[in-house]
Order: sequence, then structure tokens, then C-alpha cells
Amino acid sequence: MWSNGKGSKKAMKRVFYCTNFEGVYPTRVCAIVVADSPKDAARFLRALLKKRELKQYKGWKPDMVEVYTEKEGAIMINDGDY
Repeated sequence: MWSNGKGSKKAMKRVFYCTNFEGVYPTRVCAIVVADSPKDAARFLRALLKKRELKQYKGWKPDMVEVYTEKEGAIMINDGDY
């Protein structure tokens, strides 16, 4: 939660990433999504892929992985190792 200084509090958005979709070229891809829930994150990602005309295979379900932001640090999403 955070305060806007006027007494109103808003919930912090959550951060997710997804790596199981196909991009323009047959290489590893990743998208970062900020949303209230994994369901919302998947919906936003689907909309973005549709807008960019990146069709996915039938039955594809995004693997939204939450990034916990309570601790500082780095997360390796893809190190290029196939």
C-alpha cells in the first residue's frame, strides 16, 4: 500500500514475467507485465501479443511468474543457455 499524501491509500501493483510465448523470430522471449493479479497479467499480455500480431499456438496459456518486490536483488530471466 502507498499513500498519495492526501490520506487515500492505493494497493501496489504486482510485477509478473512470462517466457513461454513465441516472438517474431524463433528465439527466447520475455515480457514484463504490471497488473493486480496473474489473471489480469495474462489478459494484458494476450492483448499486447494480439496488437503486435504475434499469434500463439492453440491452447497456449501464459506462465505468469510473479516477481516479489519486497527484497532488493536481481532475477535472471534468461541467461541464453538452451
